[in-house]
Amino acid sequence: MGTSPNPKEDFTCWQNTPNNPDFIPTDVSPQVAFDTALPSTIQVHSFAPINAAAPATQLNVYNTSFQNPATLTAESIASNGSYATFPYPQGLPAEAYITTITTGSGTNLNTVGMEPFFIAHNDTSFTSAFGVDEAAPEETVTTTTTGLPHCGSGTTKSVVGGTPLPIVTLPTLGKLAVGSMSNLIPVGTTPTVVIAYNRTKITTTTSGGTCYTMTTTAFTGAQAALVVNTGSNNVSIVGIGQEYVPSATITVGSQPVAAAINSAETFAYVANYGSNTISEINLQTMQVSRTLGVQTHPTAVSFDASGNLWVSGQGFLSEINLTNWAVQNTLAIDGTVTGMTYDAKQNGFVAAVQKNGTATQPVNGMTMSAPVLFSPSNDVSYSTTAVFNTTTNSTTTLNETGDSAPYSSSPLASQLAFAGQTAFNPPTYTSTYALDDIAASASGNSFTIFTLSTGKVLLSGTTPYPIRGIKLTSGMLYMTMPESNSLITLPIQLP
Repeated sequence: MGTSPNPKEDFTCWQNTPNNPDFIPTDVSPQVAFDTALPSTIQVHSFAPINAAAPATQLNVYNTSFQNPATLTAESIASNGSYATFPYPQGLPAEAYITTITTGSGTNLNTVGMEPFFIAHNDTSFTSAFGVDEAAPEETVTTTTTGLPHCGSGTTKSVVGGTPLPIVTLPTLGKLAVGSMSNLIPVGTTPTVVIAYNRTKITTTTSGGTCYTMTTTAFTGAQAALVVNTGSNNVSIVGIGQEYVPSATITVGSQPVAAAINSAETFAYVANYGSNTISEINLQTMQVSRTLGVQTHPTAVSFDASGNLWVSGQGFLSEINLTNWAVQNTLAIDGTVTGMTYDAKQNGFVAAVQKNGTATQPVNGMTMSAPVLFSPSNDVSYSTTAVFNTTTNSTTTLNETGDSAPYSSSPLASQLAFAGQTAFNPPTYTSTYALDDIAASASGNSFTIFTLSTGKVLLSGTTPYPIRGIKLTSGMLYMTMPESNSLITLPIQLP
């Protein structure tokens, strides 16, 4: 985004804190800017007419700590009092902010407007940034000493790490960036997907004598990462934190494009697009334990709340019985699922469904049993966000997004797993850690954050280049744009 001449974007956003998702938001049009290129002014709308004759019209800026880092005086006011233009607050870090417009002074001070705005950080140093996840590895060492008085009895604790950081795959380099480009880990060819996980390792050492000491080291947060190497038909296991994690390269099927790790973080499951299989990886032995054939071109894999494994792809959604290692149930879907995640509140999978040739899109109430038609022309024009409820075998559509920025011109086009990716940017969805009802999607050069229960768009915007990776957490939206080597971090937790 640093290459964009105008860093402003148009957004729709929620005015309340995301911690109150039941609040019915009103649509506003705040702005987002990037800390590398702030605009000179900001235009804020009012919910009550601004009286131009009032002693002062000011913009008060509040950050997520409810501090007031900037107060600005209006440069101009619309003739109908519907908005005011202020100097853009300079020197503010990347964060989500709330602004209020006040007029008058003293006991006659009136608040006539309130609107959020966002400052995102755009780091263009991430060469060919593609997949992204967040990790917060932490090491806590607790030492307790007991014994005679001269032993200095007591407990000490030291903590290292714990700060959330992005981990990003770099396909053209064959590396994983942990936090920044100064920490690169070699992986396989064309790494695309990355999943951070925790091996949950705790070690305890003791020493005897007159002074008895017990030291416990606890590793929390994600200490390891699984990287899917689409170009070399394998996955890499690497350490990203303080815990020692033995590196491993594990051969899977042809063109792996997606992966999921079970809740116990003991097994990983990889979808192999080219060989129509899924591979089970034992994360303790670092070996493939089982391989299972599925339907054509699997592109997504995920677990439901009960720990059941599901895989989807070109026209299907299948449940896998992990006990007998067999396909237990398959539902037909019109289109190719390019990304999905399970949402407990919806009791189903939130999926991005890409139109394939003459295939129709999912509609409300569809039972996922209609025939799937595919055209070799890859006539891809849009995608739909759908919830596939595996209990009622029904479909709910939430929103539809167009793609105005095909990815065929990307230097990564020849390395991608399937033809549809070169003409369409597959959206991916993820719920936040704090709020299961919130999801994020990306399609081409646009993105949205929305509620799953209502389909209400909370925040949406466009980017100069197609978005390839997206990760939504409780307070951050990460996006990658490999054509501009960009990793975008957008804080979204409002005060």
